[in-house]
This record gives sequence, structure tokens and C-alpha cells, in this order.
Amino acid sequence: ERAELAVLQEFLPAPLGEAEAEEIVRACIAEAGATSRKDTGAVMKLATARAGGRADGRLLSGLVARLLA
Repeated sequence: ERAELAVLQEFLPAPLGEAEAEEIVRACIAEAGATSRKDTGAVMKLATARAGGRADGRLLSGLVARLLA
């Protein structure tokens, strides 16, 4: 199982760190012109696409919520 995991990890994209994810979310907030939590959906759509599967949705939504608070 460890050998299989090592092989799979070679092909998976490296996950984003929290700082990188925050940069993406901040850029998406600016791009969407978001000013409050009611804009969360638009920001999440952009951030999820830009993260390209390299960030957990919970991490992104937590950052969006914190930055739009």
C-alpha cells in the first residue's frame, strides 16, 4: 500500500498551502468585486477553479468567510 501511495503521489498535484490559498482567494475577491458574504458563491466559483483541485473546499470556504466578514 505504501508503494502504491508513493506512485499515486507522483501524479497528484502538490496541495496548496494556506498562504497560497489565501492569495488565490484574495485575488478572486478582487476579481469578483465581492464586498460581503452574500458574494461568497461567486468568489468560491472562481477560487475553486483557480485552485485546480489543489485545495480543499473547506479551506477555501473558510478563507472566503474570514476575508469577507
